[in-house]
Amino acid sequence: MVAGDFNGDGHQDLALSSASILVLLGNGRGGFGPPISTATTEPIQSLASGDFNNDGKLDLAVVTFGSPKSLVAFLGNGDGTFSLAQMVARARDLDDPLVYDIDGDGNEDIIVQGTIYPGNGNGAFQAPVSYPTAGTPKWIAIADVNGDGHADILGSIPSGNMSIALGNGGLSFELGADYCAGSSGGWIGAADFLGHGRADIVVITGSYIRLLPGLPDGQYPAQPVIRLQQSAINNPVLADFNGDGNLDAAVLTYSSSISILLGDGKAGFSPGTPALAGPLPAGLISGDFNGDGYPDLVFSTNASVDLFLGNGNLDLAFTNSQSQLVIDLGNGDGTFKQGQVINQFPGAPLLADFNGDGYLDLFGNSGPEPYFGLYLGNGNGTFNQEFSAPLFCVTQVACGAAAGDVNGDGKTDLVSLQIGRQFTHTPLTVLLNTTP
Repeated sequence: MVAGDFNGDGHQDLALSSASILVLLGNGRGGFGPPISTATTEPIQSLASGDFNNDGKLDLAVVTFGSPKSLVAFLGNGDGTFSLAQMVARARDLDDPLVYDIDGDGNEDIIVQGTIYPGNGNGAFQAPVSYPTAGTPKWIAIADVNGDGHADILGSIPSGNMSIALGNGGLSFELGADYCAGSSGGWIGAADFLGHGRADIVVITGSYIRLLPGLPDGQYPAQPVIRLQQSAINNPVLADFNGDGNLDAAVLTYSSSISILLGDGKAGFSPGTPALAGPLPAGLISGDFNGDGYPDLVFSTNASVDLFLGNGNLDLAFTNSQSQLVIDLGNGDGTFKQGQVINQFPGAPLLADFNGDGYLDLFGNSGPEPYFGLYLGNGNGTFNQEFSAPLFCVTQVACGAAAGDVNGDGKTDLVSLQIGRQFTHTPLTVLLNTTP
């Protein structure tokens, strides 16, 4: 996936790799429209965005599967669709492209696996230019590691080394230092984690994150290691998730969860509250999709795209073994303080804004099935019970509900699910919201 404003309405959209280019247009409130498709000759492996013809509309660099693979440039039409611009390259091995004006001429270039494709600024690209590397990099990143004002290219080599090509300006590079980044190559990224004005480097290999703090002389000798609970999937996200001014990391793992690692600004990280992802997780990106100024997270699985909205502080609502619903309020540093406790709440809570006041409400079991209750949120972490009534659910039969606007009137409705052996099918009951 890649995030960007592909139709120029000021809201963040999503472009996804699939059998074709799929664009989901964001509405600025955390919602997305149906997929808009642009056909490609082959299924897509990966993509990156940039403005290749300087028209103010986002374009895409796309790597497609095939024998050989293809690197293709598509120009954005400004409405979420794209037009084929150029078959840039065909090769047996092509990995994730990176878009950056590496030669500083004002036109965006495409960099992939030790090769630069300089952009002309009109949507076309020149003949490829190789830069020196200690091996064929699978993942690359851009940073000025020696502080000379020229962009350098960092490469993660499958052997486990990290190669640095030092930029001299234009398309001239020389091979810099070579560092060990683990037993095998992994995703690589660079940012000023320590707030010292220099580029620090992060490499993810398996279940480890290695942070290489940048020294004043452009060297990277130290390698603090953070161990993840599960092996990481590529494409971690770097952002300040708790608003403390330090960069944090969100990592998608094979355990179907998103690990949040809170940075302390001193090269250290501590575990934050993980978020449950979904089966077969594939990719993770970040952006402000509802315009509230906080970074949100989007992850994809093999068949869906899910959005987590960030609010600066993450709170929790969960049920315990005593059939109590417990509200834990986030402190913004990965820790929580206990808030309200609601008794006789044996099932899982459902969170949604049912009365349209902008605050999350709670819906779920209230006493023995088939009784359910609605608790209206006050916006301060507390809830008031509105009612408790039967929900057309057969007693002693597993029952649950989901929230959504099923009739398009802008109000959050309920869909009740009944599951039992006596049913030959799974019945659904729709309850329409009649809030004035």
